[in-house]
Amino acid sequence: MIRIAVVDPELADALLADQAQHKMAERDLVVVWSGTDVESLAAASLDPPPDVVVLDRERLPSDPAPTLQLLRRRVAARTVMTTYTFARGRDIEALRLAGSDIVLQGPLSVRTLRIHLLSLIIERRMQTPPNITPLPGPNAEEGPVIPPRFSRAVLLALRDFSSAIQCECPNHVAELVERLSAFETYSKRCENRDDKDMEMHRALWFASARARRIMEDVLEKLLKHEGIVMTGNVVTRVQVPQVGS
Repeated sequence: MIRIAVVDPELADALLADQAQHKMAERDLVVVWSGTDVESLAAASLDPPPDVVVLDRERLPSDPAPTLQLLRRRVAARTVMTTYTFARGRDIEALRLAGSDIVLQGPLSVRTLRIHLLSLIIERRMQTPPNITPLPGPNAEEGPVIPPRFSRAVLLALRDFSSAIQCECPNHVAELVERLSAFETYSKRCENRDDKDMEMHRALWFASARARRIMEDVLEKLLKHEGIVMTGNVVTRVQVPQVGS
């Protein structure tokens, strides 16, 4: 479960509506604070702190650096995400330099936010509570590793494939799957000095295989959503008929 502080009333309303549709055990994003200005968030006492802060560029002054630096000092969030409606390239770069980890063009939907926070969500889901026995297969530290579902050629094609949605989610997720697959192979082949090294690399191999499997599931859903199909290593988009045509 990812704890989110939101300085964007419209997005906060959308997140709260999404949150209300799910039981507590099913929620992956939970709003722990919402408001209209960064100063109020910086002054709030949030314990534990939010994992992610999402704010709209319009809530920042013309020079965002002092405010974002204040936010970084006062709120120990792992990720700061800033959205903008229209901005020059140098202004977007200024937001990154000022301390924003992710800069996205808005308005931001809950779905897009969830996709951009997938790595955090997956990390939390992989942290198995100590009183729960891991399931066999890719969800366990030991067990068979399921082979990759997508070839490297397909993943490379998907990384460059033109997306129908502005945030280019299939491109980003394909890149994540490719990187996880590469690290999975690397950790499996990594040299070992002793038994402890071997144990650590084995744990890394299984962990990366689990993460890769989860991301493959996500990628498959994204491809279906966008009507993207694969024939061998060729990636194409199915033409969806327009309503009334």
